[in-house]
Amino acid sequence: MAETPAGSAPPQATIGPPARGLTVVEVDDCFHIFNPVTHRAVALNETASQIWRLCTGELSEEQVARMLAEHYDVDLAVIEPDVQRVVRELTHEGLLAPAVAP
Repeated sequence: MAETPAGSAPPQATIGPPARGLTVVEVDDCFHIFNPVTHRAVALNETASQIWRLCTGELSEEQVARMLAEHYDVDLAVIEPDVQRVVRELTHEGLLAPAVAP
């Protein structure tokens, strides 16, 4: 197991990428996603769509939250719970691959 240098946070798990086989349609900057495995469709609002765009498998929840906090000019503490909730819901719906630990 790799050691974390003193004073630095351990690496965080990345979120995403999107699950395979989804049908994704973008309408007015918002995504509508159909999962053929569950036969469920999900319509994302603007913020959830921004989160979806960033769920590439390369960023952690914290990184996504920081990017969105900067984009929307809000405090990280305001948006971080929303990012966590949306990622949890997208994963639960089978739209995102499970988080991958570094």
